[in-house]
Amino acid sequence: NLGAFSACPSLTSYVITRNVPIQSDIPTNITNLTIHLRGQSTISLSITTLLDILGGLPLLEEFSVSLSRAQFTSFSSSLDTERPITLLPSLKIMTLIGQPDLFALLQNIHTPTLQHLHLMSSAEAISVSHQWSGLTLFQWLTLGNTSLELLELRDVDIAQDIFIACFKILTKLRTLKLHDSEISDAVF
Repeated sequence: NLGAFSACPSLTSYVITRNVPIQSDIPTNITNLTIHLRGQSTISLSITTLLDILGGLPLLEEFSVSLSRAQFTSFSSSLDTERPITLLPSLKIMTLIGQPDLFALLQNIHTPTLQHLHLMSSAEAISVSHQWSGLTLFQWLTLGNTSLELLELRDVDIAQDIFIACFKILTKLRTLKLHDSEISDAVF
């Protein structure tokens, strides 16, 4: 309930840890939002719900969502052309932890000042590259989201040609963190 926070204009951090999907009644003055959904193996949460939440937080500087315990999620894997791109002008740090379909969120946001992006897959390791994750990252970068100074990929494999294309765009990148990724030395 938004009324519960009307007497707290200095409230800037908001952490949601729960077993069921969230509602979008988060105070607009929040600069740091963390969402942990756990306790279910299947989470039905839409990109639209997350975009509605993010669109109502104009001061947001740090955003983290973790669906790490979910084995199945129901995110759309395609760009929502009916919905305008959500501008997050102040966002500097974003962490997405979950099944690779969570990364679809990138297709509908523009973050011109984002400096740190952490993409962490909780999916079981597979023997082929996450073609879709790499293409999603590349499409997001081509929307003008090129201010990254730090990129972390954990359990996210990207095809070599997409990986190289991404790094040609990332001219400000200073730190790259790769964990359990099958990117060959030849690519570097």
